[in-house]
Amino acid sequence: MNNQPRGELVPGGLAMVSGCREDPIHVGKIVTTERTAVCGERTPSGNTFWNRDGVEVWLCSGDSLVSTKREGGRIGSGYAYIEAKFLLPINPSADPLEITQQQEEKV
Repeated sequence: MNNQPRGELVPGGLAMVSGCREDPIHVGKIVTTERTAVCGERTPSGNTFWNRDGVEVWLCSGDSLVSTKREGGRIGSGYAYIEAKFLLPINPSADPLEITQQQEEKV
C-alpha cells in the first residue's frame, strides 16, 4: 500500500464520501469538491447555507447527490454540503483497491 500522506481537498477534485451526519445516503459516493462553503451563502437551489458548528464544509456536486435538508420548502439535487472530515480525496491516478483499503483502515 502507498504510505504517502493523505491528499488534500481541492476545488474541482474528486472525493469519496466516508460518512455524513445529515445525509447518510451519500456514504460511498464519489463527488466533485466545488469549494469550501461560507456561512450565509446562497445554495444552488436558492436557500441560505448556515454553518452553526463552525466546521469546514465543502459544497460538493454529483449526479446522485440530493440535499435533503429542507429550508423554505426546497430540496436541492445534484449537490450537497459535506463536512471535510467525511471526504476522502481521490488522486486521479489512485488504485481503487488502495482507496477501499484506506477507508477500511479508518473504520
